[in-house]
Amino acid sequence: MRPLLISEDDEIKLGNSFKAQILSDTREYPQYNGNQAVIRFVDSVGQYLASVQDERPNLPFTFTILDKDEINAFAIPGGHIFVYTGLLRNIESTSELAGVLAHEIAHITLYHGVN
Repeated sequence: MRPLLISEDDEIKLGNSFKAQILSDTREYPQYNGNQAVIRFVDSVGQYLASVQDERPNLPFTFTILDKDEINAFAIPGGHIFVYTGLLRNIESTSELAGVLAHEIAHITLYHGVN
């Protein structure tokens, strides 16, 4: 475990604030509210991956889909991961989705957005 500049609780608060700011900009970051099965599927794959990592077992993870054609995903502090619909349209398997989500989870577990 790496030394942190802020506590995990403060990281979660910071991340929640960042997430709220991101989702308030509906033009740049429109949240996907379409097919609920897709939302549940992305969340279930992400939650499974988060549950098997042991670096930060107490950190809650969220997985949010943004409705834009960009082929991208990103992570912010506090366990928040965003995936664009453009990426989802271009993946060919659950394994590809898992690879992207695992990559983003690693950014968070390695404190890339905090240190």
